Amino acid sequence: MRADGRWQWGRRYHVWVCALDNSHLIQWTLIISLLLRVIGTLTWSSAEF
Repeated sequence: MRADGRWQWGRRYHVWVCALDNSHLIQWTLIISLLLRVIGTLTWSSAEF
């Protein structure tokens, strides 16, 4: 893996972390957990049929 590619990925990750400041962190956590729960339910119900 090249160092500049890793640096670009780290910079992109840093931008995302800066975008998610502490005031919205709990809100984003709830949204992500809800999405994961919905996706899990959809895949489980589709596996049933």
